[in-house]
Amino acid sequence: MLSRQNNQVNIFESLALLKIAWPLAIAYLGEMAMFVVDVIIISRLGPIELAGVGLSSTLAFEGSVLAVATLSIVGVLVSQANGRGDNVAIAHRLRQGLLVALFMSVPVILFLTNLEPVLVLFGQDPEVIEISNRYLFYASWSFIPGLCFLVMKDFLAALSRTLPVMVITVAAIGLKAALSYALVFGVGPFPDLDVAGAGLATTIVSSCMFVVICIYCFFQKELRALALFTGSWLFDWELWKRILRLGLPIGFIAVFEAGLFAFVALSMGAIDPNALAANQIVFNFVGMSFMIAMALGDSAAIRVAFHLAREDPLSARRAGVLSLVMAAINMGLAAVVYMTLGAEIPALLLDANSPESQPVIAFAAAFFFIAAFFQLGDGLQAVASRALRGMEDTFVPLCLAAFGYWIVGALTGYVLAFHLGYGAEGIWVGLAFGLTVTAVLMVSRFLILSKRLVS
Repeated sequence: MLSRQNNQVNIFESLALLKIAWPLAIAYLGEMAMFVVDVIIISRLGPIELAGVGLSSTLAFEGSVLAVATLSIVGVLVSQANGRGDNVAIAHRLRQGLLVALFMSVPVILFLTNLEPVLVLFGQDPEVIEISNRYLFYASWSFIPGLCFLVMKDFLAALSRTLPVMVITVAAIGLKAALSYALVFGVGPFPDLDVAGAGLATTIVSSCMFVVICIYCFFQKELRALALFTGSWLFDWELWKRILRLGLPIGFIAVFEAGLFAFVALSMGAIDPNALAANQIVFNFVGMSFMIAMALGDSAAIRVAFHLAREDPLSARRAGVLSLVMAAINMGLAAVVYMTLGAEIPALLLDANSPESQPVIAFAAAFFFIAAFFQLGDGLQAVASRALRGMEDTFVPLCLAAFGYWIVGALTGYVLAFHLGYGAEGIWVGLAFGLTVTAVLMVSRFLILSKRLVS
């Protein structure tokens, strides 16, 4: 009887996790698709324009990752209030989260609109710099509505209402494609803005997404009863301190992780341009499976925080463990695909008969093989770090990430590649080692802390 009850509870919790995770996973993939839309459209202007916008997009991501990850703690705080049934706190934490998002958008915009000295310092082509400036002049403003949309997304996820987020994001892909094309090439009444049109389209679409999600929250019956937008907007310094104290370590984990992958890309470029091209291909595919792990991690953070607020540590531990199991299954399947089809995937994107493509395909096949071995670690560290986030444990995971990503991963890859002669494959082996060690540390910490709460 007890075993049957445990199975029923596990099934219920798994469904609750999946209810949050699967729409988020599609939304994350939709965000990737919007970037691909820009690449496809801008590529028709020429390689120099594509290089400029590609560089701009990369820098925009790097420049915003701290703010984006920091704000994710708002969802955890809302989930805590939801677990206690405190509707006043739910609304208050949302409003303060939006104010923090506005505050954090300012340095992001200032950074992106003053990049020219940095690009000159790193020896970028003057034409690429000019194109980057034109694109970012319009695209940088997207971070005001964009960061606010992320807060709204995390708010809805905390209430297990992620389906609207998915619908809005998927719809935005079509709007982005149509608007970018019209503004880049001057279709119909739209002006011909070249690369600036893609930047303007990004800001318009981000604004539309934020407006639509606010409209949904305002008119949805249960959410309207929370008085989300009509309550007090007075500055709450105590809550801001809590958001920043818990959120900034999360932000720096994301910075360290993004920096690790930037290190891999830069190392590839120093070793062989063919390795750099192969690296980009493999990263795009690996990123898709990682989006699912991220969504499972977000659902783990929300459910762990919810159960702990209800003083139910056993259910919080169960939510984290089940999320880890589901992530392991997802990443295990991805590993099988990369192991068995790693040589065929790059051949689908490149001309296998072309002499120029053959070195890229060879590198990509090797990278896919190595990627198969770190899929499990990559997924588990993403979920475990987010489950710890639900426990308000963010500083120690930051230290673990810094150690695993850089002391283990980057250093091992550097030594293997540049001192032991393993080249590009050595960088990827270091990456695999670093992610695996980080996963072991993160999962161990979650299991230890959650068991301590249950005991």
